[in-house]
Amino acid sequence: MKKNDWILTGMTAIYSFLFYGELPGLNLSIFTLVIIAAMVLKNKEILKNKNWLVIALSCLITAFSVSYLGNTLSLLANYISLFILIGMSLDDKSSVFFSLIYGLYSTLSSPILMYLDKSEKKSESVDVSNFRKKALLISIPVLITVIFFFMYKNSNPIFASFANKINFDWISWGWIFFTLTGFAFLYGVIHAMKIQDLVSIDEVDTLDINSENKKELHLFGKPIAVVDEYFSGKLLFILLNVLIAVVNLLDFNFLFVDQKVPGNLTLAQFLHQGVGMLVVSIAISIAIILFYFRGQLNFYKENKTFKMLAYFWIMQNIFMLLSVCFKNSIYINNYGLTYKRIGIYIYAILTLIGLITTLLKVYKVKINLYLVRLNGWTFYAVFLISSLINWDKLIIDFNKGAKMEYDVYYILSLSDSNIPAFIELKDSIKDKSIKYQYSRMLNSKIYFFNKNHSPFSWKSWNYQDAKAIEALKKYKTKKYTANR
Repeated sequence: MKKNDWILTGMTAIYSFLFYGELPGLNLSIFTLVIIAAMVLKNKEILKNKNWLVIALSCLITAFSVSYLGNTLSLLANYISLFILIGMSLDDKSSVFFSLIYGLYSTLSSPILMYLDKSEKKSESVDVSNFRKKALLISIPVLITVIFFFMYKNSNPIFASFANKINFDWISWGWIFFTLTGFAFLYGVIHAMKIQDLVSIDEVDTLDINSENKKELHLFGKPIAVVDEYFSGKLLFILLNVLIAVVNLLDFNFLFVDQKVPGNLTLAQFLHQGVGMLVVSIAISIAIILFYFRGQLNFYKENKTFKMLAYFWIMQNIFMLLSVCFKNSIYINNYGLTYKRIGIYIYAILTLIGLITTLLKVYKVKINLYLVRLNGWTFYAVFLISSLINWDKLIIDFNKGAKMEYDVYYILSLSDSNIPAFIELKDSIKDKSIKYQYSRMLNSKIYFFNKNHSPFSWKSWNYQDAKAIEALKKYKTKKYTANR
């Protein structure tokens, strides 16, 4: 066996031992270390790739976060980090976004790639016709033997009694399938591949726009001169700036002057409509800017005013973004913190990054790939940081500390690892009917938590669940003492 085959076999055995019949927890931290070590063992030159080292560290951080928080977001961040790590191992020039695509491609298509790879090796080293002849010479006697086995079993009671004692229950078909699936996935890790059609897009010599490229825009088959494109773009940006200014002035009036929701709208409707408008308008805004600043307009001698209009439009989009965040804050202060309301802030941060990097792209005269590369790292950094935060605890602590009525049933819908907080919250509920219903729901949640976590070993351990189990022991003792 070759070195890569030994590495793959060892990784598969460790994967099967750590994860079969278990949940992601401490085992994920151990296996992430194994994957990183295997990649280094396969190719030590990879340690010179600084981007790979950054992603490898991120993989470890997210894996430890799973062991500590045990939440889905940390798990997703770890998976995405591992896919990026696989793609990044191929070339230090690969961007985050394209590395993610390469990693997904290598692992998801690994069964097909594995089959093609083995077929190619066989065709190179073995005579195909001779191989088929040997396969027939082996399979025919085996098939005939199986047929005679069942004939003898049906004709001879003594042999049938003996055959019935043969028990294959020791074979775990679930474990076999699990291990083979893991082998196929890990094959893609060790034998990662690029998508050649994307390499030419991702790996370019420069991110600067070429001033010598005189390619013209064509409309209905007719070329559009730069001066005409400039006139069209200038007029469009003037109109759009006026339009968005009206929108922002109305928002400013609501937020800082009247401070009243317009018309018959509720605060919830006003907020959600604002977010929906923001999603569409900013996406189109960025697309329009990328279109006009894709080529020769960047070097047009009279483009100063044009650029200033684009910058002003971006700044007005940023103001509109901040106004939605302000509305979200008002809503949270009135109705409490939830995941959807946190999501608006996360979306606002990502959108703000997109607008700022678009402004930089125009200012530095860069090609559109510049945005893909820069935003790939910044978006990944935001996602990574957000996966390390215990959002459940933040929601519970904020709502309990706020001076307003919040939905206790929403709190109870959060993950099971918050059982200690659920128990504390129960004692603070004053309304008897709400407390009774809450207690019933809490008991149901505790029952399913105990049921779902009982079959797992140390491999599935995470800190938050361990805290929940400890809190339940104290809660059970307290209930038993109170009932005596």
